[in-house]
Amino acid sequence: MKFSSLILGHTASYLNKNNANRFPLPIFIKVHATQRMFNRNIQDKDVGHLLDSGEVMEEYREDFPLPSVSAGGRFTDNIPLHAVIGVDLSLIQLHVSTVYKPDPKKWSKDHIRRIIP
Repeated sequence: MKFSSLILGHTASYLNKNNANRFPLPIFIKVHATQRMFNRNIQDKDVGHLLDSGEVMEEYREDFPLPSVSAGGRFTDNIPLHAVIGVDLSLIQLHVSTVYKPDPKKWSKDHIRRIIP
């Protein structure tokens, strides 16, 4: 399922109202995610692309302090990218907790399913 589709189910009036290529919800990138993005040479635009076109891999409805999802997609040069994103439906906000390039030894070839040893 597309990440934006998951959110659309709850916040359809907020998304893609006038600009199909934008994600108009407030997006907060946590300090940890910012540090990881810097260390891993991941740009803001890559995270934006993931939010626009990434796939939900796992849902963590019981996460604290916010329910969250693990989303996967691709960015520059078709390199896979994953993020864990908290979803605050009460305030209609997204909180990017971490961003990383998946380890091919731990993920399927499509980078969507974990390989369980």
